[in-house]
This record gives sequence, structure tokens and C-alpha cells, in this order.
Amino acid sequence: MKRKFNAISLLTLIILLLTTESMSAQVKVTSQMDVILNQNWEMPTLLNPAATGATDFIRIRGGARIDYLGSHQSPKNFLAAADSPFKLLGKRIGAGLVVNSGSYGVYNNLLIGAQGSYKIKIKQSTLSIGVQLGYYHTKFKGSEFVIYNKGEGNDSGESSEGEGGDSPGSGDEDEPDYSDYPTEDVGAGSVDLAVGVRFDHPAFYAGVSVTHLTNPTLKLSKEGEVATATRYMESHLPMEMYFETGGNIRLNNSLFTLQPSLLVATDFKDFNGVAVMRGTYNQKVTFGASYRYNRAAGVLAGLKIKDFYIGYSWEYDYKNQPKGSTGNHELVIGYQLKMKMDSKSNFRQRSIRIM
Repeated sequence: MKRKFNAISLLTLIILLLTTESMSAQVKVTSQMDVILNQNWEMPTLLNPAATGATDFIRIRGGARIDYLGSHQSPKNFLAAADSPFKLLGKRIGAGLVVNSGSYGVYNNLLIGAQGSYKIKIKQSTLSIGVQLGYYHTKFKGSEFVIYNKGEGNDSGESSEGEGGDSPGSGDEDEPDYSDYPTEDVGAGSVDLAVGVRFDHPAFYAGVSVTHLTNPTLKLSKEGEVATATRYMESHLPMEMYFETGGNIRLNNSLFTLQPSLLVATDFKDFNGVAVMRGTYNQKVTFGASYRYNRAAGVLAGLKIKDFYIGYSWEYDYKNQPKGSTGNHELVIGYQLKMKMDSKSNFRQRSIRIM
């Protein structure tokens, strides 16, 4: 009986040692690709493909968001979006393209998506159903990876809290063994899918979308090589759900319009979001304030000159902002071109947005 017990103990010890060695060679991180902009109404197709073709304009937008500007390894995202309405077999549809390039320290992520939406007219309103087919690629620059002494502090602004995609690459909650991180550049890519529904009325809008439906888990390897079964870096891109809504409140006998908006995000484990109250004067000048749930507060302003738009937002992170940082900054620049849609179309309506 004693020999049997010793044999079982020895077998258990061998299994534990093998498991520990295998797990120590597998570095697991969670990537955050989506970005919640304070000025999300200016780039609505970033998170919801159903927003494509919502106006009678070809809309082109470019933007950037930099968190903790001035600090070490601040998260950066550079964005581009374009969309337009079309007529197909007598039906109105929307089409678009989005690009999100993000970096956070030694992590680089890229997402490119082609979008389409189908419109259903309901009296003065429009119900849109959209889909996005894209490609996601993530890269870990092991050749630039530097291990910092945690006792000296970290001014990168990195937080264990998920910020709905504001950080393109973030570490696991568990403390990793940095000795297992790759010392060369490794990367991998995957098909990405998103869907959304949006309801547009002259006085308000509301939408729901889900991104990264494929919920990819990627094994990163050197270009041209295949990740081995015992040593690789693993990156997971979690599925996210978004709810958005906003209003258009015209003040009597005034050129001012109030336009509150709310965007809420969840990965089904936690949630966050941004609430904005903005005012517009004569459909040209926009100003307002924003609040990012349990994290930051800020101000924003925008200006429309003919078919061009420029907007800026600044945030102060009262919870995580590191020393030496000037806060979180956003810049959105856009242009629109009027489409010659059929004047008899039942889909013509005034957009709730300024442009």
C-alpha cells in the first residue's frame, strides 16, 4: 500500500512539474482594440457598422487619441473612417471602411474593417442593420522589450482595469514571469467580425453593437514561423458590446441646440462608458463637457467651416493619471461631400449630428 502511495505521489509530482514548465513558457496577454472617443458621434461607424450611410453625405474622418500624453509608453490610437449611402435595387444601403492603428509600449495592434448596412424606413425614422468584416493583427516587439524594476514605479499610466479599449495592449491581471517574454518580434492575425443595429429619428438615436464576435485567441510567432506547442506568446481579443444613445434638443427662439449623448461598453465582466453634454451654436460651433465612468472628466470643442470639421477633447484622469502627464487628448478632423440621392426617396432625413 505504501509503495502504491509513493508511486501515485511521484506521478503527480511529475505531472505538476511538466504542467508548470509548459505554462511558464506560455505568456498570455489580453489586447484591447476598441477606442471609446469622447467625440464618438463624429466617428459613429468605429463601433457600430449600422451607422454607415446614416446621412446623405460621403463622410471622411480621421482622428487620434493619446492617453497620458507626456508619460512613458502612453497608449496611442490613430483612426480613420469613411462611409456613404448607396442605392441598390431601389433600396438604400450604407457602406464604409474603418482603420484603427494602436500602440501601447511594445504592443502594436491594427484593425481594418469593411462595413455594410441595410436601411428600413419606419415613418420619419430609419432602422439600420449593419455588419463589419475585418482583419485584426497584433504584434509584440520583443526586440524592444525592457524589463523595469517595479520597485521604482511605473509612470506609463498602465492600469489593470479595462478601459473599453483605450489601451490597445494591456497585461494580464496575474503577475507574469517576464523571463518568458519573447526577445524577438512576434505577431499573428485573425478574421474579425462585428454586427450592429441602430435606430435614427430626427430627435434622437439609439444603437447596439457587438465587436470581435470571433473572440480570437492568437498564438504569436516570428514572421514565417509557426508557434510551437510548448513556447509561444498568446494574445486574446475579447468580445465587446456597446450601447449608444443621444438627443437633439432645440431651444425655443434660440440658435443653440443641446445634444446629450451616452456610450456604454461591456466585455460581459465589467463595464465603462462616456457621457457627454454639448451645445451647438448656429450649427457651427460646438462646446461641452464629458465624464468617463469612474476615471476621468474633460472638456471638448468643435468648429464646422463649410464641409470641414475639426474637434478637440481634453480629459483629466483623476484616478490613474501619472506624474508628468498633460492628460488625455483627442483630435478629430473630417470632411463631407453631398450625395445626389433621389429627391423622391423616403429615406431623406435630417441627421441628428451637426454634420
